[in-house]
Amino acid sequence: MENKYVFISYSSANKGIADATCHILEECGIPCWIAPRNIIPGKTWAGNIVQAIRDCSLMVLIYSEDSNSSSQVANEVDKAFSHGKIIIPFMVDSTPMNDDFDYYLSRKHWLVAYPDYKKMLMPLVEAVATNIGIEIQRPQSKVSNSISRKEVTAAIPQYEVAIETARKLLLNYEHDTAFAELIRPALDDYKEAQFLVRTILTTYSRMQRLNAFRFKYVKEKADSGNAFAQYMMCRYYTHIERNEGEAYRYANLCAAQGKSYGYLELSMAYEFATSVERSYLRAHELLDKAVNMDDPFAMMRLAKDNLYGWTRKRNPKRAFMLLKQCMEIGIPESFEVMGNMYNEGDGVECDRKRALELYQRALDEGYLEAYNSMAWYYLVNMETFQYRDDAEIQQGISLLRKGIEYGVAMCLSTLAYCHQEGIGVLKKTEQAFRWYKKAAEAGDPGSYFNIGCMYYYGNGCQENNAEAWKWFIRGSQIPFGSCFYQLGLMCQEGYIFRSIPVHFPAAY
Repeated sequence: MENKYVFISYSSANKGIADATCHILEECGIPCWIAPRNIIPGKTWAGNIVQAIRDCSLMVLIYSEDSNSSSQVANEVDKAFSHGKIIIPFMVDSTPMNDDFDYYLSRKHWLVAYPDYKKMLMPLVEAVATNIGIEIQRPQSKVSNSISRKEVTAAIPQYEVAIETARKLLLNYEHDTAFAELIRPALDDYKEAQFLVRTILTTYSRMQRLNAFRFKYVKEKADSGNAFAQYMMCRYYTHIERNEGEAYRYANLCAAQGKSYGYLELSMAYEFATSVERSYLRAHELLDKAVNMDDPFAMMRLAKDNLYGWTRKRNPKRAFMLLKQCMEIGIPESFEVMGNMYNEGDGVECDRKRALELYQRALDEGYLEAYNSMAWYYLVNMETFQYRDDAEIQQGISLLRKGIEYGVAMCLSTLAYCHQEGIGVLKKTEQAFRWYKKAAEAGDPGSYFNIGCMYYYGNGCQENNAEAWKWFIRGSQIPFGSCFYQLGLMCQEGYIFRSIPVHFPAAY
């Protein structure tokens, strides 16, 4: 065969197993193609995948409960089947095949690799080598020229089990337990663990689900000079304990070590005037520095700033290009934001089908906040801003309830809005008020503003300016911009119940 490389198909929840499989195959001289490692910048994710499958010699399918339910994996298997590629299913758990996989794979010889897939890595190597006609290159050993089971296990990254466990937990929105699994590998500079930790710590509502006790060990490491621990403590003091001085101090320490995530945090300190005078110019300089270091989360921040116009003039076209890069890297949130652009026709031609595909991809990648965007997709026509028909609205309500089952705070808030306006559910402002409170407790920033407004106007509850002030203050500490505006209005009307946040005057 001309192209003697193996395409590895897997669910993102099984990335640790896929990486271990790739590692041992390549150790034995068998080239592999695996996403996102081999994604070529400048081409679409889908285009990369299609070309790689078309040109490969063989596909290894990491088959599991997660891949069995992944539309992305199903598409890859379908493409391999249509191109007549050899498919070797590597079965890492006992999940029965769904109908799609049964159609393609029922006659294939399966490598049963559970309960301990590591013991089956060498048989997999041998099966692949036989099928594509490559001689196994066995790494030289002082004792033997063959690879022992022990050597195979040693070749697998130290923290693979923790990473694999964390990925599964994140797919179920169990952020605190996943975070506990990831702390040590992340602080040991294990890049994949750091990436996953950052997917948790960059989302306010996710951080509210974390046990503050877990940061005790992190603080010890931060104070000993561990840069990633300093980043983590910056996030902790920004969104859990809320100590602006400490957040700024740790951001500075981290940036001083030349870390991109330190520059990103320091950039946001200047943007939000966190213990430092606000300077969008300085914020932009630091953000650009992080982006130039190929920091994916800095790139995501820049994309959203261009899309929403937080600190610069809106530039949806640039946002689109940046989001494409983020999608190629594999930032789960980027699929949702790009889906919103297609759904709203913002910077691109409106394409509902493409939007829905992207929302589903975000969900497949574990970004369950996409349930909220997908619900809005069915609730409102974003081109006309008209509510959709009853059938679609009910589909949207079902998606909100699905998100709520996982604890997605934004879904709670949107369901509250539906009760407030009578969209697909009975109009009950008292019920809306209760849902907004649940959303706020779950960490939805906008709900602080909505609760404050309901107290201020006596909508769904008794009018209470003191309570309104309290909720606007809490929202301003996140910070949520609309809360500053409402506090300003209350100040004009003579309502000042407690000290105003340090950063309030500049924001107002």
